[in-house]
Amino acid sequence: MKTNLSTETLQTSLSLLIDRTTLWDNSSKNDDNKQIKCVAPLTDNAWQSISSLQDLIDSKYGLNTYKNFNNNEIIPWTNSDLQQLDNWIEQTLGKYENPSISSTGYSQQGNTFEHICLWEQQCQTLYNDINEAVKYLDTLHNTYTKVSYKTNSLYRACEQLLADQTKLLNITECIENRLSYFDDVDRFSKNLSITPLISDIKQLIPTLTRIDECLAYFDTHNSFKQSLIYKNQMKQVLLKALNIIKIHIIHILQNSSNTIDSNKNHTLLSDDAYTLFYGRFRINAPKVKVLAEELEQRCTRNPEYEKTLSDCHECYANQRRTLLTSSVQSAIQDLATKNDRDMCTLVRSGCAFLLHLCQDEYQLFYQFFSKHSVYLE
Repeated sequence: MKTNLSTETLQTSLSLLIDRTTLWDNSSKNDDNKQIKCVAPLTDNAWQSISSLQDLIDSKYGLNTYKNFNNNEIIPWTNSDLQQLDNWIEQTLGKYENPSISSTGYSQQGNTFEHICLWEQQCQTLYNDINEAVKYLDTLHNTYTKVSYKTNSLYRACEQLLADQTKLLNITECIENRLSYFDDVDRFSKNLSITPLISDIKQLIPTLTRIDECLAYFDTHNSFKQSLIYKNQMKQVLLKALNIIKIHIIHILQNSSNTIDSNKNHTLLSDDAYTLFYGRFRINAPKVKVLAEELEQRCTRNPEYEKTLSDCHECYANQRRTLLTSSVQSAIQDLATKNDRDMCTLVRSGCAFLLHLCQDEYQLFYQFFSKHSVYLE
C-alpha cells in the first residue's frame, strides 16, 4: 500500500511538473496583454523530452491519476519573479530524493533528475566560486586603494622634499656667496705674504678687482657682524698688493736706467744721444704701462691707488733726472763755449735744445703712463 501511494504521488508530481513547465513557457507566448517575456524559454529538445515524459506517464499510469491530486499542493507560480521559480524547483526536487525511484520504469526520469541535481551542484559551485572571486576582487580593490593612497602620499612628500631641497640649496648658495667676501680676506693675506715672481705680477690685476668688490661689499653691508674688522684687514691686503706692484714698477725703471752706461760722458748733443737716453729706456715701457693703467683706472675708487701711482711717477722722474742731469749740463756748457761771444745765437740754441728736450721727455713719459702727472710741470 505504501509503494502504491508513493508511485501515485511520483506520477502525480511528474505530471504536475510537466504541466507547470509547459505553462511557464507558454504563458509568455500566449498572454499578449501581459508584457512579460520568458526569462528562459524551453528549447526544441526540451519540448521533445516533455512530450516523451507525458506519453510515458499516460501509458503507464493512465490519465485519471492527476485528477486525484490534491490541488492544495500546487505551488503558485508568478512569471514576474524568477526567485519564486527557483524556490519552487528546490521544493519539488526535494520530493524526489527517495531512493525507491530507482526501478527500471523510472530510469528516464531518474536520469533527468540526476542531470538536474548535477546542474544544481555545478551552479552552486559556480556561485561559490563567483563569491570567492568577488571577495578577492574586493580585497584587491581595498589593497589597491591603500597602495594608491600611500603612493600619492609618498609622491607629495617627495615633491615637498624636492622643494625644500631647492630652497635649501638657494639659501646655501646665498650664504656661500656672502661668506666668500670674508673668506677672500684670509686667502689673499696668505697669498700675498709671499712675494710673487715677476711672471706672476699680472695675476695681481684680478686680485685687485676682487679686493675692490670686497671693500664695496663691506661698505654696503656694514651691519654684518665683524664687517668693519674684515674691511680693515682687506685694506691691509690692498696695501700689500699695491706695494708689490709699486716695487715691480720701480724695479723696471731702475733696470731701464742701468742699461745706460753712466761711466761714459754722453751728451744730448751727440749723434747717438736719442737712441741712448730714450730708445733703450723705453724698451720696458709696455710692462710698466699695463700696471700703471690699472692703477689709473682705480684712482677714483680708493685714494691708495692714487698714492701708489704718484709714487711711481716720482720714481720715474727721479730716474730721468739722475740720468739726464749730467748730460744736460754738459750740453749747455758746450753751447755756451761755442757761442760765448754771440748771446743771441746762444739763447736761440739753448731754447731750441730745451724745447726738444721737453718734447722728448713728454713723449717718453706717456710711453709709460697715460695719466698726467705734476712731475711733468
